[in-house]
Amino acid sequence: MIENFSCINLRCFEEKKLNLDSNFTLIEGENGSGKTTVLEGISLCLRGKSFLTGRINNLVKEGKEFLKVKTEIEGNSIVVTYSKLENKKEILFNGKKEKLSKIYLSYPLFVFNGRLLNFVRTDLITLYKFFNIILSLYDKGYLKAYNEYLKALKQKRRLLTLNVKNDSILPWNTILLERSKIIREKRKKFVKKINNLLREDNFILYKENSLNENNSGVLDREFKEKKILTGCHRDRFYILKENRDMRFFYSSGQQKNIFFDVLTAVGKAFAEKSGKKPVLLLDDFDSEFDSKNLQYCLNNVLENFQIILTTTDKDRYSDFNYNLISL
Repeated sequence: MIENFSCINLRCFEEKKLNLDSNFTLIEGENGSGKTTVLEGISLCLRGKSFLTGRINNLVKEGKEFLKVKTEIEGNSIVVTYSKLENKKEILFNGKKEKLSKIYLSYPLFVFNGRLLNFVRTDLITLYKFFNIILSLYDKGYLKAYNEYLKALKQKRRLLTLNVKNDSILPWNTILLERSKIIREKRKKFVKKINNLLREDNFILYKENSLNENNSGVLDREFKEKKILTGCHRDRFYILKENRDMRFFYSSGQQKNIFFDVLTAVGKAFAEKSGKKPVLLLDDFDSEFDSKNLQYCLNNVLENFQIILTTTDKDRYSDFNYNLISL
């Protein structure tokens, strides 16, 4: 659980310290008061980047040359500093330099906002990335196999572009096939786990790419077209309700509830495995739900996540016990 957060020169804040030591923290303020900035700072500590921009220099307060963010979590300290002059970012864990991957895997962080929801309910590639990130956090073996797969994929793509002989590509193809088998087995196992935690009418469908990588004709076609046509990176995930695709058969409100049910199941899976709650950042959450659905969704996720939520209207949460921060 995150206990405290502080920052220097982060967007609109010259200096700010916040106590977040609660299962449910509500950050209230007018638009432009810095609510989302706090969530960006937490994301910078636990993920190494903001969920809104990939450019860390955009997070530095105007007129300043550096920023510093600090998150205290489970008795440990994570500090991220960035210098515009040197264009250098440094991550310290309890005062010592640390790899982002260790922090990333040790303290799972999820973010939910309207932007993500809009993509997930319309774009299968974004949904694929969503589940890929979750699996990378959930299973270190999956992350290792997937990184090795991506390296081999890059080499194969390069050789296809260079128009080299098929024999030179075959060793990389072998690696891709071996890693694909591991990745797909882990995906199926995880999807089965999540489906067992979902409500009966909701379901995750995982579909492998239809082309057979073992077919020599596929490699000949790839060589001719100079692009990769098959592999586990082309697999897809679908969210179904009553065996129908969420994207096409349900209203916006229903889609939100379905996706939040998936998010709740993910939280349960992490809690069961690690014995501790992951962190869930909810940015402008209440604008996405009416009062009835807001209460239903929050009650579910509060059991499985530490929630940090931004809002312009705390009265919508009068039925909940929360730690209030006013900006």
